[in-house]
Order: sequence, then structure tokens, then C-alpha cells
Amino acid sequence: MKEEVIDLSMEIYDGLTGSISEVKIMQEMTREWSGKHFKEPCKGWESRNIIISEHCGTHVDAPYHFVPDTLTIDQVPLNKFIGEAVLLDLRGIQKTNQPTERTHIIMCCEKTGVQINQGDIVILFSEQNTRGLTNEAVDWLIEKKIKAVGTNIFIEEDRVENGLKVRYAHTSFLSHGIPIFEDLINLDKIHKKRFTFIGLPLKIRKGTGSPIRAVALLKND
Repeated sequence: MKEEVIDLSMEIYDGLTGSISEVKIMQEMTREWSGKHFKEPCKGWESRNIIISEHCGTHVDAPYHFVPDTLTIDQVPLNKFIGEAVLLDLRGIQKTNQPTERTHIIMCCEKTGVQINQGDIVILFSEQNTRGLTNEAVDWLIEKKIKAVGTNIFIEEDRVENGLKVRYAHTSFLSHGIPIFEDLINLDKIHKKRFTFIGLPLKIRKGTGSPIRAVALLKND
């Protein structure tokens, strides 16, 4: 049985923007300079410094990101970032410029024959012009006792009440110990109902999250 590996991660480059900051990549060492100090065939070495938010590009949120006195990224068990996953393709079911509702997720499961089991990593594939999840959709997924949730867009409905931003999805998932993977790409290349998802974070002490190299492993006959 062959295994197909699909890269679900954004490229990190100088100037990549996120919700918090922009990536900065600065040259530290070039071969032009260091090569003068090494014997052939060594041409010297190159190195760069990278300044990046824990939440820029394809990344995972730790509970501590939004919920005080909870686990930081270095404290979350590694099995939370690896496991059996299902893809819910919500394109064509969602409404433009509206959040994903609980009924949309149920319709998607019925349409595709996908069953969400306890301990699954649920990956939501949305159109770019949709607006995250409603409270009811978040609660429904939590009731399913999923291990983690991921999306190609910002997971929040991005609602404002009385002039204050609402962050129901983040606080609800993370308070239940459910990591959130955001800005996944290439979800259209996943052609299996079930697959193995891997999205390991860097071991950042007291980190609120981390950039990841997310992949989907598909078993093909």
C-alpha cells in the first residue's frame, strides 16, 4: 500500500503578513564572506534570522493563546497534533459572507458520507469569502469530542457586539483543550474521507502557538 503525502502548509517568506505581524527574514551570513575562511571544497555557509509571530502562516493555537492559566504550546501533548482526520468540504453549502452554521456541517456530513468520531481531527474546507463558525457550530463540534479542528480560513465568525470583538470559537475550542489549526492550504488535493493529519509545532517555551509544517497522509491501494 502506497502512502501519499500532501503539503498543507503555506510558504514562509519575507513580508508574509498575518493577523498579528509580518515575517522579517534577514541575512546573517553569506558564502561570499564565510567562504574565505574554509578549505575547498567547502564554499562556506549561509544563514538567516527569521522574525515571525507564533500565529503567522499555517499555525496552531495553544489553549493559552486565549484562555489564561491553561496549557502553553510546549505543554500540549504531542498526540493532539497527530491523528486520524476527516475533511468537511463546505464549499457550495455555506452562504457567501456568512459564517458556517451547525446545519451546514450536518448537511456536509450527510452529503459526503463523512462521520465525525470521538477523537477525530476535523478539517473544515471553506470558501475564502465565508466568515468562520457560528456559536452553535462550535458547540456541536465540541459535543462530538473531537481532538483538534483546522481550517483554511480564520475560524472566527468575526462578530462585534457593543463595540467589542467576539472570540467564541477560540475561547470555546481552546478551553476544551482542542487545538486550532489555521491557514491550511491544498485541502482540495485531499481525495480521501479519512486520512492521517500531522501538524507538529515548534517546542517554544511558554508559547501561545507555533508555525507548523502540516501534512495529510493518504493511504492509496
